[in-house]
Amino acid sequence: MKVTMADVAAEAGVNKATVSRVLKGDPRISAATCEKVWAAVKKLGYRPDVLARGLSTKTTDTIGVVFKQLSPWWVGLYLCGLERVMERIGVEIMIKETSSDDKKRINALKVLSARRVDGLIFVYEKPPAEELNLPVVVVGEHQFDGVSIKFDEKAIVERIEKLSKGQGFRYYPGEGAVYSFLSKYQTQKKNAKCHVLDGRLGQKVEASPDDVLVFCGSQEEASILGAWTLEFPAFHLGALSGRLMINRLRDKRIRPQAVLVVPQIFTPQGELWG
Repeated sequence: MKVTMADVAAEAGVNKATVSRVLKGDPRISAATCEKVWAAVKKLGYRPDVLARGLSTKTTDTIGVVFKQLSPWWVGLYLCGLERVMERIGVEIMIKETSSDDKKRINALKVLSARRVDGLIFVYEKPPAEELNLPVVVVGEHQFDGVSIKFDEKAIVERIEKLSKGQGFRYYPGEGAVYSFLSKYQTQKKNAKCHVLDGRLGQKVEASPDDVLVFCGSQEEASILGAWTLEFPAFHLGALSGRLMINRLRDKRIRPQAVLVVPQIFTPQGELWG
């Protein structure tokens, strides 16, 4: 027998209107009530009728996510964080890759537009210059007038400088680099005692045993090199993207233009530093 909204309401001890508001993410509903409703949804295995809801609200409960590349190691973690947030309000995700090709970017946007997605997230990919008339969230260094998620460059550089004890650092970008802005701040001295490795390198790093090696990415890979870790918080970025998109979909008035993220640094032994 199909579980209905009335069944969820009876299980949670509320009325159908309250269940509907919780499923839509209405901020006026208390946290305690939301918890009871979601517990009932999970217990009964309730699945909203997406088609019916779309007809009544003129939405598709779908967002598009556009990547420059799907191959980097962090993409799966990012999508896990995003999915964790979006599934709570019953929103599906459509994924497109552009490979920095203008034609593929245009085609991807055409497909997503044809599917009438309710919003778009651009992850390390350039958003179009023209107005899309949709809620948009941009992750990465691309300039954007709307809501964007960026790394706090100043804070990150200050922490690396502290790690280098003021002797400067050299930045080595490779395939899949995630902190490319660091190239603007590296020292021009060849005898820098701190080396920041980002992505798959195609060059040899000249370092002495006393130098500090910092790997950008995951602790697992850094431990292989015996290096420090400048973490790339992919799961957190995905979850943050989802929360910002929900705010846009609900048309909340408080919309920060840019959310700055400061990643954590770990020692070669895996301990949090700073």
